[in-house]
Amino acid sequence: MRIENELVKSVYAGVAPARPDLFRFCSLVVDYAASKAGEKQDRSTLLAIWIVISISIGAGVFVAGNFRAGMLPFAELFAAAGMTLFAAGLFLRWWAIITLGRFFTVDVVVEKDHEVVERVPFRLVRHPSYTSVLLAFVGFALTLRSWAAMLVVLVPIFAAFIHRVNVEEEALQRGARREICSVHA
Repeated sequence: MRIENELVKSVYAGVAPARPDLFRFCSLVVDYAASKAGEKQDRSTLLAIWIVISISIGAGVFVAGNFRAGMLPFAELFAAAGMTLFAAGLFLRWWAIITLGRFFTVDVVVEKDHEVVERVPFRLVRHPSYTSVLLAFVGFALTLRSWAAMLVVLVPIFAAFIHRVNVEEEALQRGARREICSVHA
């Protein structure tokens, strides 16, 4: 088992220490979603994302609770919109994961029998799984009802995901070059 998967599990355990059943479920999801084949190429971006998410959410909640000057007008409207976006983000993320099927992994890896998925939602958005999780974070940030808290939450999380997408794009391009070379050999 990879050390990063253990660290991700420890984050889940810290979030729900009173729920060992939730921890076991999250552990199974992480183990299932880890790549079974292929060379891992994520350059520790999964760990970085979890660290950034944890710190950003904690800092955002702190800012929202302690800096009233940054509060948004029409707070209840923003909170309702945030909950809607959060739910939509989660739904779209699961749709992307289900569409990928066996090719979904939490690791950046190009499997030996990798195929480009061209069905919706991948036909519409290059990285729908990442896009939808970012939509969920925008929704969460809106529920904090503070423009300052939104910045504290969203800027680092978006930066971490942009880095992850760039790493994944490089891996996909390397995989495509290998595939083209093996076809022409």
